[in-house]
Amino acid sequence: MPEEDWPLEFAAAYYTAIHDSREAPWYGLYAWVLANVLFLKLCGHSTTQTTVTYAQYPLRFGIDTEGSDDLPLSSDDEDDVTILDEGRTGNPRTSIPPSMQTATVDHIMGSASSPVTPERLPVRRASGAPSPPDSYIRLGDQLANYNEPETPPPPRPSTAPRNVIKRLTRIPDFVQLLHTRLRPHEFTKHALMLVEIKKRRLQRDDDSLMLDFVGVLKQTQLQAMHAFLSDPLVDTVGVIVAIGECWQYVEYDRCKVLPPGKKLDFRPESQQTYSDGTSQSPEPVQQIYRVVKEVDMHYDEMTGYHVIGTPGSDMALLAVREQMLQMAQKYP
Repeated sequence: MPEEDWPLEFAAAYYTAIHDSREAPWYGLYAWVLANVLFLKLCGHSTTQTTVTYAQYPLRFGIDTEGSDDLPLSSDDEDDVTILDEGRTGNPRTSIPPSMQTATVDHIMGSASSPVTPERLPVRRASGAPSPPDSYIRLGDQLANYNEPETPPPPRPSTAPRNVIKRLTRIPDFVQLLHTRLRPHEFTKHALMLVEIKKRRLQRDDDSLMLDFVGVLKQTQLQAMHAFLSDPLVDTVGVIVAIGECWQYVEYDRCKVLPPGKKLDFRPESQQTYSDGTSQSPEPVQQIYRVVKEVDMHYDEMTGYHVIGTPGSDMALLAVREQMLQMAQKYP
């Protein structure tokens, strides 16, 4: 739609992100697109099905995180793998028990994902706090008498369960789940879409933008793998990769990501070896995503991708919504 016809919320989120050099402001813009374009009343007037957008959602509980969503996560620039190994010390990212280094798809896959049931959460009770003046006085005394320690304090021991993979791959920025109500307090869940967002380059050229997308698509391939491992009923998952205002939609199919008998190597890339005994792959990693023609045909000729807020992007988003409708209809 023309810029003067943009909804107020969209315009506010767009210009906030454009004038900021960080990644986080783009979350607001794409969250608006998910809620108001792609998944707005996707299930119509159904009383048993709905879609919900989750931010930073672990696709496999106990694999992508340590078991608590409140734990701090590594930044996007850090390694993908974090391993805790019983009886070892040092960097947990390089301490991997042999039994966890490789596995097959058939070994990892289990039964269908269990329904989601609500749990009672512990109630946090506020304790009495001293009045502000006394707090400030004591804090001032502590700062006045503070001396820098000669040696840093020893690190606190981890309270995490042993032999647990904390984070096998980066967690998607957004995950769109389809929920179906079985009983009043019981729902199933199936992943429809993953969204991965990166900040825009201040000085962008076509080659650097293409390389950025290639790098992020390697990341989303691992995320799609976890979506399939967590739910045997999911055969296809859609993925939006956004770098600033430029975005691309692709789909991953289970049969390509997890062919039967495929070995999954959970070690850091620097520790993986190949058939010739070297630590580097003899050929580039094959990209196994699928481009959807009905979406891709609306790309921007200047960038080769979709540019949010342009008429071509609007048409592409409607085509993505149609893909989501078709995926949702596969689940009863």
